[in-house]
Amino acid sequence: MKSSTKFPKKFCAECGTEYTPRSSHSKYCPKCVAKVVRRQTAERVRRYRKKARERKENRKIMGGEHGR
Repeated sequence: MKSSTKFPKKFCAECGTEYTPRSSHSKYCPKCVAKVVRRQTAERVRRYRKKARERKENRKIMGGEHGR
C-alpha cells in the first residue's frame, strides 16, 4: 500500500504516536480510532439513556402515564 503524501504527518491525540492521516480531519491513529469511537459511543448512549429515564420519571410525577 502506498503511503499518502497528500497530508503532513500528525500525532495521535490518544497515544501520541506519529502517523500519516488519510484525511485532513483525522485526529487518531488507525490503532486508536476504534477504541476512541467505542468510548465516545458508550458515553453518548449513556447520556441518551439517562435523559430517557428522566423523561419517564417526569411523566410519572406529572401523571402522564395514562394507565401504562
